[in-house]
Amino acid sequence: MKRALPAKEVFLKELISDSDLAGLQNRIELILKKHGLEKEVKIVVEDENAGFLPNSIFTKKLGIAESVVKYLRENLELPNMVVGELLHKTANNVAVIYRKATQKQAARFEKLDFEHKVPFEAFSDSRYTTFEAIALFYSQQEMSLKQIAAILHRDERTIWTTLQRARSKHD
Repeated sequence: MKRALPAKEVFLKELISDSDLAGLQNRIELILKKHGLEKEVKIVVEDENAGFLPNSIFTKKLGIAESVVKYLRENLELPNMVVGELLHKTANNVAVIYRKATQKQAARFEKLDFEHKVPFEAFSDSRYTTFEAIALFYSQQEMSLKQIAAILHRDERTIWTTLQRARSKHD
């Protein structure tokens, strides 16, 4: 028998960091879904960057997928299974990507810039790789190859090739 939950608002924004808040929200949503309570409990997070990747995580040192996995694992504290579901990868694949990313860059992403943020919905189509999904998102925002290359710290020709590959999958 399900009991009625009290209608109560709790404001955690003043108590914990934004990245911890986003990670907490994702975990709570998974638990509620697991127990069939997602319609009975409303979670309100007033963080304008929740559900987005900051553009500052992309570096020359790490691959695109490595940057995304590292951010989701360390900054949002999501487990491998959740990251895998988001990126359409297995939990084991995520673990390998994360291990390689931490070998290349041990430090956690600290200075986060959300100027050109990428929504998690950009990864909704499993046909695209992580790189292709992000490049397509930026392309759909009418950014030039040069702008996308600057954000992702890649060569313009690499961006062009990635977009061509993604667009061929779209047809």
